[in-house]
Amino acid sequence: MFARWLNVLFGVWFLATAFIAGPGSPEFGNHVFLGLAIFLLAFLAMGYPGFRLLTFLLGGWAIVAPFALHYAATGFAVHDMALGALVMWSAATATRAPGRRRGPPHVELPPGTPP
Repeated sequence: MFARWLNVLFGVWFLATAFIAGPGSPEFGNHVFLGLAIFLLAFLAMGYPGFRLLTFLLGGWAIVAPFALHYAATGFAVHDMALGALVMWSAATATRAPGRRRGPPHVELPPGTPP
């Protein structure tokens, strides 16, 4: 579940950096789109794990976008590629099954057996 919350934060971060880029740049529209989409899909993925694939694909788009949209600033290109890789990692991270506890599996011993 922690990985889903990371993607929510990554979505907010993408949206915040849109306003650093400014409305006239190609980065602005892409950051607004990625920020809102990752934010919403990360929340949906908490209840419906199938949305993790879409979040993963958006992370892939964040890596490709600087080349496809011809970003003017190299800093934003590096930022988007790094954050896209983090989004992909977070979307691909498996969560534990409900009710499964950490540690070694519990072994049932017959009654009267010393531990």
